[in-house]
Amino acid sequence: MIVGLTGTDSDLRRRAEEFGRNEIPPKPPKSFLRLVWEALQDVTLVVLLIAAALSLGLSFYKAPDDSGIICLVVCVKTLLEYCLTMCSATLIFSLQGG
Repeated sequence: MIVGLTGTDSDLRRRAEEFGRNEIPPKPPKSFLRLVWEALQDVTLVVLLIAAALSLGLSFYKAPDDSGIICLVVCVKTLLEYCLTMCSATLIFSLQGG
């Protein structure tokens, strides 16, 4: 006859020592530089960066224009994505009972 778990304290303690805790460790949050790299994989941001570089390059030949605004948009989008990721990680951690 095959017997399952007995459920006694000594049996549970022995299994916890032998196999460890039955949990999945949380993934570490992504670093800011990793999020910047992932944001730069977005086609829209690449086009905006190219436009900013062209605008900056052309500003040496004529009056300055909106290249600073484009760079600001890229930085703000990256920062917002970082904040959103951190908030999500915090929420997931709290829901897991951390």
